[in-house]
Amino acid sequence: MLECNRPMEGVFDEDARLQELRALEFGGPGLRRQLAQLSHLAADLFNVPIALVTLIEPDYQRFLANHGLEDRDGTTRDEAFCNHTIHHQELMVVPDLRADPRFRDHPFVVGEPYFRFYAGAVIRGPHGHPLGAFCLKDHAPRRFDAHRQRQLLRFARVVEAQILAHNDRESPDRAAERTADHDPSTGLMLRQGLLDRLNSLLRGSSERAVTILNIHLEGVEQLRAGESADKAEAFLLGVVLHLREHLPRQVTFGRWDDNDLMILAPEDVPGCSADELSERLVYLLRQRVPWDGGAHLPQAAIGVCRDHDENATADGLMALARYATRSQRGQRRANVRLVPCSNRPDLASNTDLAHRLEEAVVAGAIVPHFQPRIDIESGRIAGFEALARWWDDELGQVSPGRFIPVAEATGRISDLGASMLRQACATVQAWRRQGLPALPVAVNIAGDELGDPYLGEQIEAILRETGLPGSLLELEVTERVLVEHTEQSIATMKRLNAHGVRFAIDDFGTGYSSFTYLRQLPVSQLKIDRSFTRLMPTDTRDAEIVQAISAMAHAMGMTTVAEGIEREEQVPFLRKFGIDQGQGFLWAAPMPADDAAAMLRERDDPL
Repeated sequence: MLECNRPMEGVFDEDARLQELRALEFGGPGLRRQLAQLSHLAADLFNVPIALVTLIEPDYQRFLANHGLEDRDGTTRDEAFCNHTIHHQELMVVPDLRADPRFRDHPFVVGEPYFRFYAGAVIRGPHGHPLGAFCLKDHAPRRFDAHRQRQLLRFARVVEAQILAHNDRESPDRAAERTADHDPSTGLMLRQGLLDRLNSLLRGSSERAVTILNIHLEGVEQLRAGESADKAEAFLLGVVLHLREHLPRQVTFGRWDDNDLMILAPEDVPGCSADELSERLVYLLRQRVPWDGGAHLPQAAIGVCRDHDENATADGLMALARYATRSQRGQRRANVRLVPCSNRPDLASNTDLAHRLEEAVVAGAIVPHFQPRIDIESGRIAGFEALARWWDDELGQVSPGRFIPVAEATGRISDLGASMLRQACATVQAWRRQGLPALPVAVNIAGDELGDPYLGEQIEAILRETGLPGSLLELEVTERVLVEHTEQSIATMKRLNAHGVRFAIDDFGTGYSSFTYLRQLPVSQLKIDRSFTRLMPTDTRDAEIVQAISAMAHAMGMTTVAEGIEREEQVPFLRKFGIDQGQGFLWAAPMPADDAAAMLRERDDPL
């Protein structure tokens, strides 16, 4: 049991304490929002009705964060239980206020709101003076064991980190440095701080024996995508508090981005080897975390990277660990998946590309180029397909065949897909405002994305944001969706179809699909793969396959698009088989938005 009720030796300097309190700023909305989030999470975690962050002023106790006593902004200092807490080294816990001589006659114990339990952890300023407390209250007495006490202390330390970050006024440069290095929500070191720390570890280890573990929390990603950022942050903080309590103090624990945590550890320290830390993390992440009124199991992948290569860089090692966590994205055999980088040599060759891709997605450097679909009968433009194109200053033009698989492996495919969708919709809407024809645009959706329960909300939000009618958006999915479709993907397709969004099956004929599946899905178009259309003029079997697909599609009320049309001799076969549209280099290669708009202005001339 912690010595939670042991008063501080000696009396603190009240004047110095108040001087530090007055020197700090607590009024910013950002700080208050973060502390409110913490108090809500604490109420859930400890299952108490009241959780507060308090400041003890000369004559008043002010509530800096308030869960459960929203009708008050504070109390007099004489009435404040936290006024007693600040005289303790770390904690004050009173299991039953009525049984404690100090509080049994307290007006808040014998009268409204009839408190019976109190636990408070001291919050200190940058110079160590007690400012107030992070406290919990209940209307019934309760036990509060050593495990709970340590958890409450963690909350107090996070509050201290948030106050420190909020009040760093040494210089604009120093403030920017601290903002870059520490996360105000969790108090964890952030990206640049982690990179600096890893460089230091690499320099300090003669054998460069450093363990890097990336924890990718998939549940947080889904929450955030569903516009529940506050809940996502609360869940992530719950995971952080759970892990920090059981990790060796020698490790560096940080936050890389919205959904990823990083752990750095010197291999030669007891308890910090890759095997030991991996085993401990798997064990901890298979335990439920209190959150949102219940207890929830994280969905996580852990990428484990061990460095013994003198040429490896901190950036490269971090990217390698993150790449590993994405390499088995979407697999649900267990709630925690351990992926050692050493067992995946293919990851190392793409580490630099993965790092560049991440930056390109964030910066919007990957843009859509538009390839027209041509109506076979009239020769006019029937619509466009938006295709991702990436120009890197050092690598030059990066082929989609190279970066799309990396995006899928690293978990960036959803971010890339959302970026392409937003840009494509905004472009077509801009064309409409310019008086150009209202033609549909097709955007590719990865199969894993279609199973995301928040995809429908995300696409609806993009349509609202850009103003594009759903009837002008087509989503292309691969044939694999027909075989592996789930109730969730069907529900998403039907939801979007109700807004006028249409679906097409891309590269049709190369998978293992059946027309039986098509009757269950709101699909309006089949795109026949180029492997069949390319040899139609010379290969009778391919020609018969194209003809059969066209006949069956039309019988089901679907339109057909022939992909890979590059030569004039292919076109008569398209007409003969009743193919509705064609797409390929015969008419145009994918082009920038301005060139596609110029083509639309000249649309009266058949291509």
